[in-house]
Amino acid sequence: HRDLKPSNVMLGDFGEIYVLDWGLVKLIGRLGAADRGLVDASNAATTGQGSVLGTPGYMSPEQLRGEVDRVDQRADVYSLGSILFELLVREPLHPRGATKEKLISVLTTDGARTRSRPRGLSVPDALDDLVARATRLHPEDRLETASAMSEAIEAYLDAPG
Repeated sequence: HRDLKPSNVMLGDFGEIYVLDWGLVKLIGRLGAADRGLVDASNAATTGQGSVLGTPGYMSPEQLRGEVDRVDQRADVYSLGSILFELLVREPLHPRGATKEKLISVLTTDGARTRSRPRGLSVPDALDDLVARATRLHPEDRLETASAMSEAIEAYLDAPG
């Protein structure tokens, strides 16, 4: 997707989740037989090395640095981790407003911890660990896919107690 942020994730009337604004989507990997014909690659826009597209407070460090060859599904995992952080702590992972401070925060925060924000909120360790694993600086240190993140959340929800 490459531009996941709270305003691009909507909740439906029956609890379903909708992801909006597919303008920066880039297909990664090979198309399967069922996918052929869905995409006309001859007209696809390309993202050049050094291009920065997305929303700074939610984009991954590699995306912010314009390392388009390193932007893959783990960049979306980073964005989802930033959104989860905000849901749990009720404030964004990276500073609002001032762009310089926000950019520095994106490039230096490695494995965000919800408990680092003193707001009197009690975030379960499993969710704090999930946010930390999703927001690692280096993509190879993050959860591999959004599906893996979803499975971790479901395991937390299904756990006794």
